[in-house]
Amino acid sequence: MIAVSPGRERASGRRVLATIGLVLLVASVTGILLAPAASAHAYLTSSNPTDGAVLDQAPGRLVLHFSESVVLPALTVTVVDGDGHPVAVGPPTLVEATANAGGAEAPVSVQLSLPHLLKGSYRVSWETVSSDDLHRAAGVLVFGVRTTVVPRGWVESGPDPLESALRWVVLVAIATAVGAPLARALLRRAGPGVDSSVMAPVLGLSLALGLIAAAALLTDQIVSSGGAAGALVSGGYAARWAMRTGGLALALLATLPSFPRPGAAPAGRGREGVIVLGAALAALGTAMLGHSGAGLVATPIRVTTAALHIVAIGCWMGTLALLLVVLVRQRPTAAVVRRVLRAFGPVAATAVGVMVVTGLYLANGVIGSVDALLLTEYGRLLVLKVLLVLGCGVLALVTRWHLRRHHRTAAVGATGVAGSLVTPGRPMVFALRLVIAEVVLGALVLGVTGLLSSGQPALERQLMTDPSTPVSTAAHARVADLEVSMTIRPNLPGQNVAVVRVTSSRRPEPGRITSVTLGVVGAGPTAAATSMGDDQWSVPMALTEPGPGSVHLTVARGGLTTATGDLAWTTGWPPGATPPLVSRTPLGPVLGWAALVALVLFGLAVMCAIRSAAVRPRRRGPTRRVQPPTVGSAPDGPTPRQPMTARHPT
Repeated sequence: MIAVSPGRERASGRRVLATIGLVLLVASVTGILLAPAASAHAYLTSSNPTDGAVLDQAPGRLVLHFSESVVLPALTVTVVDGDGHPVAVGPPTLVEATANAGGAEAPVSVQLSLPHLLKGSYRVSWETVSSDDLHRAAGVLVFGVRTTVVPRGWVESGPDPLESALRWVVLVAIATAVGAPLARALLRRAGPGVDSSVMAPVLGLSLALGLIAAAALLTDQIVSSGGAAGALVSGGYAARWAMRTGGLALALLATLPSFPRPGAAPAGRGREGVIVLGAALAALGTAMLGHSGAGLVATPIRVTTAALHIVAIGCWMGTLALLLVVLVRQRPTAAVVRRVLRAFGPVAATAVGVMVVTGLYLANGVIGSVDALLLTEYGRLLVLKVLLVLGCGVLALVTRWHLRRHHRTAAVGATGVAGSLVTPGRPMVFALRLVIAEVVLGALVLGVTGLLSSGQPALERQLMTDPSTPVSTAAHARVADLEVSMTIRPNLPGQNVAVVRVTSSRRPEPGRITSVTLGVVGAGPTAAATSMGDDQWSVPMALTEPGPGSVHLTVARGGLTTATGDLAWTTGWPPGATPPLVSRTPLGPVLGWAALVALVLFGLAVMCAIRSAAVRPRRRGPTRRVQPPTVGSAPDGPTPRQPMTARHPT
């Protein structure tokens, strides 16, 4: 074994940490520049007829409004009547008014023609996949034709078990790739006596399984999408998948014995740099393929935040798991175990801080309200993940307290009596058991993360609007030089009649009104109104969802520019609507401020730690205090040698 000076080991560890920081910075900038507009789960935002609607006349078509683009070949819609008999529907087509919104993540509306429906109740079941990430989505709604029906309410698309398991394997591979360079750096700082090369087979096996799982996940999603391979390329999924898979392959290549050249050291700096680069690419690709851009607003910074969240989990769980593998297989002295685990403390604390800040920021785009957190499967999984992370934190604190309490017992190995972990270094055995429990909980955290990444975010509008919210009775607005007042009755989801009064504030009127069109914003095309005389216009209007919204108005006048404007409107809830369990107030602003406060506190903690480390005196070596012998008494043993001074002859 070639002896390496402690100073060189510390310098090598600092170089590894600096490389990781540089690559994370580059990955963050790349994520901001290359991130897609959104990458969320497609879910049904509204429909026409709406769920629970009672119609006086049979509808001629069914319109489904999705939060983002879906793969039409994979969309299946079945309609059955109250007796369970199927109803033939036409092929799905995109509504032109929303199909040109641009981007694979833009909201779209799909319509299907319906035959003549008789009096009765009808049940609509749909299933599709998102065009940008090929996530499955499904739902059910009911409506009645001159028949009262009970609304089905929101229907959540639960995570697929196979897809979640494959995502878990990929996350484990990324975590081990992130943790490998840190684990090697910590082991080098622990001094001689530990061979970090024993983690290479575990790292290689994890990365190989991650590559297999990534390929299997792609195959499963293509099959579930009806073989829509073209949607992958056009939606950008293939490029993001290639980034993640390429990162895993690059990290796996660095673990091969012949990389970068035959005879190279297993833990060379070149290998560690390649592993760090591959892990950063894999984390960034995973963030682009997940819920990092959930919502209708393009927020590229969320992709970078999600990548940092994945890297933080890897720094904590991946590093600890690989350290555990080395310590269990090498069985070093208790003093070495204590030094390794104590050196891991600052890494774990930093990783936890990043996880908390990024987790709070990401939660404001996937959890709509407190009710959404408590009533949806996605929200309960998120709560479970938080509890598991808290459990890991408690175990880490107990381990640190145990090491501090038994540091003298753990140092018995330095006397030459105890050279193993079995006896009398029993306190270190207990510490390793705590570490094993922490690693198991960390694996469960990654498993729940896999379930969340394949589930549907809790953003259903029904869980974000309070039925007790005051509804609109009339709306007034000024559009150009026109005074507009509008009423909609009965102001419930389903078919309604809107009456608009439009008058000019200029005298004489500059032009006669020739046409008026109205339409709910985001719910399909507008419809032309019929003149009722006395400046009033009437138009049938379908309100799809209760809660606040807006109505778009267009007024054409002879010889003048067309006037357009939006009128705010709040649709009432149907009778029997479920009241809030706790609160349906949107949580986005609260979680955003919580993330900002956590970031400030984390920054202050890091600054205090840096300042404390800077003012702490640096020890150059162990010191030994020698008590002078008492006058008139003989020492029990040989007199210790006096330290040499500069004047002592050589």
